[in-house]
Amino acid sequence: ESGEKDYSLKKRVSRAIEREEKALIAEVLNKVNWNRRKASEILGVSYRSLLYKIKEYKINEMNS
Repeated sequence: ESGEKDYSLKKRVSRAIEREEKALIAEVLNKVNWNRRKASEILGVSYRSLLYKIKEYKINEMNS
């Protein structure tokens, strides 16, 4: 990469959404003591979707 800043609005918005989603998932998981079923209900996503996001974002009890 040439070191030029990425001015693609779509990419920047996507990254911002991912950061917020990761932070929210970690916050809710901590609030419910890592009860993933309860967290999925609070977040309004399926249990499987939550498990996928936890893996995708590499969220664990140590780094959340």
